[in-house]
Formats: sequence, structure tokens, C-alpha cells
Amino acid sequence: MSHELKRVLLKRYGQNKHLKIDHLDTANFTETGRGMKSDVDFEANEFIISFPNEALLTGKRMCQELPHLEEQRVKHHLTNELVLVFYLAFYCEEHFPEYYASLPKEFPNYWLYWSKEDWDSLYEDRVLRRKIKVEKRRYHSVMGRVEMSNKEAIVMDQNHHFLLFMEPFKLAWAQLNTRTVYLSDQWHDVGKNENNDDSTLNWALAPFLDQFNHHHDAKTVIHDDSEKFAIKVEKKHGKGEQLFISYGEHPDVFLLLEYGFIIGNSNPHNLIELTNTTVLRDPVTKKMAIDFGCGDGHAISLQGASWSLLRSLHLIILDSWNDPIVYEEFDKWPKSDQCLVLNELGKVVHFERKKFVKISDTIKNQVLKQYYYNQIDLLDQFKEIYLDKKIIAEI
Repeated sequence: MSHELKRVLLKRYGQNKHLKIDHLDTANFTETGRGMKSDVDFEANEFIISFPNEALLTGKRMCQELPHLEEQRVKHHLTNELVLVFYLAFYCEEHFPEYYASLPKEFPNYWLYWSKEDWDSLYEDRVLRRKIKVEKRRYHSVMGRVEMSNKEAIVMDQNHHFLLFMEPFKLAWAQLNTRTVYLSDQWHDVGKNENNDDSTLNWALAPFLDQFNHHHDAKTVIHDDSEKFAIKVEKKHGKGEQLFISYGEHPDVFLLLEYGFIIGNSNPHNLIELTNTTVLRDPVTKKMAIDFGCGDGHAISLQGASWSLLRSLHLIILDSWNDPIVYEEFDKWPKSDQCLVLNELGKVVHFERKKFVKISDTIKNQVLKQYYYNQIDLLDQFKEIYLDKKIIAEI
């Protein structure tokens, strides 16, 4: 389906649901792909989009409109998250063709679609692998709970693999997790009560809203009440400009795993997290660091090095603590201690850079490869800003 037809169908939906979207239009942009542009000038503190609550797709509302989906929810004890996944996978195309047409059907840069070769290439990046394993456990635990609610959609092979179910479920999982909005249960009846501990009850889908791209500097405010879910801008925007919203103050590693895109080192929230084993390899030193409150939170960014990283390096070098130093600012340490710690920090930067170069040489996915190029660039900038000048800032 062409972009123009998708645009027309989605606009028609917006008009039918009384969305205030006449001043908006979807467009393709060179740097960000499909996004939202303004057809008018927006003043500061003006709403750019407003949803009546009935236009939001909640699990509860979809079950009310689709009795068969409600039967599955009750029979298989589906969480709200799973109700929405099932809706996207097996009901949305017929129930809401305009929205279905607007949804991406491919997610090559979302972690769930990375190749086994690229996954194997991440072996030495324990930080990213650990984060992905958390996502994988969540995905597979949900898959394990399903026990195949939608039996008419299933064909099993001789190994009892669910052939027709897994691919639509996988796609719907990516669609939901890359475009969920979170509603306030103060204003929305999402089915929350003392007997329901489902943490995803406030998840919803907002057709048309998910056409907005993220920018870390987007000045937007969410307005959520009993009548509408709306977003306003805090600064002026001219006609024809791309309109951005903020998905939150997140580093690229979060954006990569949650949404499948990165910004680059113009993102002020980027950092390089270090594992305990990178910094504290000796068990005795590690225990001492934990006792002194600096056993984790080791990180580097363009804003400096973390408090705990500098103190852990000090502990490694001197193998003991001068207690007051733990609580003193770095620039008040003895010069000799500062020099030793900065030299050790230089070794950490060199080690991380070498690791990232090796990974970037083997990765095939271009967004993932660029992520590592950006990490290398961040380390190079960090070295130039701080280590080459024998200074450091604490974060």
C-alpha cells in the first residue's frame, strides 16, 4: 500500500474519531523517514494533537468491541499487554484496516529481528547482552504463558513449534512495544482493581500519534484527563516543519532496544556503562568497593566519569582507602592520586575502544554497526576533553 493511500486512510479515521488533526500531515523526511509535519504555524503552549478517550485503543475497549477476544482473555488469563498483542496480530486488519495499514510490517533494527550472527558478535559487550537477555526473558515468558490461545491460527510441525502463530505474534510484539502510550489510571478506566496486579493495564495504542518521531530536545507536554489525551508544544513551530515529541530522556542504548533506532552523539543522554568485571575483577577489591558504596554505577559520558567509577579505580590502584577521599570531590584529592586514577581510567577507555572496534568490524546490521561507531567516537571525545588534559568531571 502506498504512503499516500495510508495517509488518506489514517486521516479518514481521525476525522471519524473527531481527532483534531486537520493541521497535521504525515510525510517522508530524509533523516528520520516517515514522520509528522505541521500544515500551520504553531504558537508556544498550543496543542498539536488531541484524542478523545474513545479514540484510544485499550485492551478493555477492544475486548468490549470484540467478544471473541474477550473470550480468549478470560479463558487464558491474558494480561492487557497480551490482549493488545493478540489484537494487532489477529484482529486489527479486519477490525481497524486504516490503522493496520499505517503500521510498519518490518522491524529490521528491533532486537527481536537481529540475526544470530549479529547476536554472536555482541559476545564481548556484556552490558548490551545483559539488557537484551532481560528483554528476551520477558518475551519468552509471555510466549510460554500463551499456551496458544488462538488455536485456529496455529499449525504445529513435528517438533511442536507454532508455525503460523509465532511470526504474527512476533510482529505484533514489536508493533506494540515500539508505539505504546501510558495512560493515567486516575482518568482512564483500564480495569484496575485490588484483585488485578497486571502492570500493563495502562498500556494503550494511539493511532496517528505514533506517526510522531522522537527528538531529545522536543519540548512537549502530555495532557491526560477524563475527556482527552493530548500533547502540546512549549515552543513555536513553523508551517511545514517536522513535529517531534519526546519519548523520554534516554540514551541511545535504550532507544535501540525499545524502538530500534539511535540518534548519535548529539544525544546528550548517551553514556558508556561498564560492567563490574571490567573495573573490579578482583573479588576482594569488588567486596571493598561494594562496602564503600561504589561497587556499581560505573559509567563514562561526555559529561565526565561517574562518582563510583573514579573511587573504584582509586581502590584498585592503592588497594586500600583513605576514608575521607571517598566523600571528597575528585579535584580535592592529592595530585598524585588524581594522576594515578586518570592513568587507570585511560586504560579502561583503551580497553573499551578496542572491544567496540572489534564488534563493529563484525556486525552486519547497519544501525547496530553505527551504534558502535558512535560509542567509539564518544570514547575518543572523552579522551580529548578530559584525559589528554589530565582533568575529569564527576557525574
